[in-house]
Amino acid sequence: MEIETFIGSWENARKRTMRYVENFPSDLINFQPSKETFSFCKQILHIISWEQIMFSRLLDEIPVEDEFREDEVKDKSELQNLLVMVTNETQEKIQQMKKSEWKKTIPIDGNMIPFKDVFLDLIEHEAHHRGQLAVYYRLSGLQPPSYLEEEFDINKTHLLTRPHVEVFISSMII
Repeated sequence: MEIETFIGSWENARKRTMRYVENFPSDLINFQPSKETFSFCKQILHIISWEQIMFSRLLDEIPVEDEFREDEVKDKSELQNLLVMVTNETQEKIQQMKKSEWKKTIPIDGNMIPFKDVFLDLIEHEAHHRGQLAVYYRLSGLQPPSYLEEEFDINKTHLLTRPHVEVFISSMII
């Protein structure tokens, strides 16, 4: 699989996460189903913190090992701003990465893992937590944003790089 496909998948995952934050009521961003679970806000902070931690390890930056703190986020607009800020930072880092950096290994739980695999895990990690947010929507009596909202928009060419869409389109061209 090409790196561009991974990047496209990450971009799609992030757009979906941004829609979840955008559509969730401001007065519920601290909603927490139980004491043992993250609040809505903390779910988002965890996603973007883990992303920053992984990229700081890859790029040998000053180690970022702490997550954003929920008590430092005053409202939904601050949460959205943090999400946009980290997204922009990650996009910039991705654009500056050399092909060799995707093969570079970084430490995770005592193992050295190729960054390409870490990046795929970041996508899965985000989807996992967004799935939890879908439950938060339902527990709050709300409909979560549609997964397919942008999925098959023919004008969004980056979405056409997905293998199942390419097969679908090539079967239509016959």
